[in-house]
Amino acid sequence: SPTTLPELGTDGYWIAITYLERAILLRSTDDPVRWAALSSFQRMSQPALEINAIESGKRGVEFGPQNAYALEQYAGILATVGRFEEAIQVIDQRLKMGPDVWSEAVKGVALSSLGQFAEAVRYLPDTVDETWIAQTRAMNYWLLGDIEHAKNDYRRLWQARRLDDTSNEDIYADAAYSLGILEDDPNLIE
Repeated sequence: SPTTLPELGTDGYWIAITYLERAILLRSTDDPVRWAALSSFQRMSQPALEINAIESGKRGVEFGPQNAYALEQYAGILATVGRFEEAIQVIDQRLKMGPDVWSEAVKGVALSSLGQFAEAVRYLPDTVDETWIAQTRAMNYWLLGDIEHAKNDYRRLWQARRLDDTSNEDIYADAAYSLGILEDDPNLIE
């Protein structure tokens, strides 16, 4: 999955970027996977190298228009910077190759960001394994006025939370707030 990268920290991402840039320059300037990986690490770096990531992602797709990984990475950076219509076009190219949960979820987020909530729900899988997907799906139901489905998703997300998962505390707090149970864990609002 394109979102599952090791937590490298700032220095680790810069090292990965440096080595990938060297590999591209020295070995193969037309390798779509290397360009896509470079785009991915540039997107994940702090501060994000968004302009570089867009260009690297674009190159990856140019050199590998049928390379799923290149399409996924390019769509990811386009969605990250708010170029949702373009991201959807790239995702649609990827989905012609076959189903992919991550690509469908990114399409759902892009559609949601464009205010197309009903369409977005169709692409957001019914999962709590990826908290950002579950939260986006619940939020879309809420915005559609389908509070029952929204609360069901928030409830499942709340029940599946891991107390050691500090990176998603905001998502769990949103679920607790939406369910009206924020007072159950006052530490969530700190």
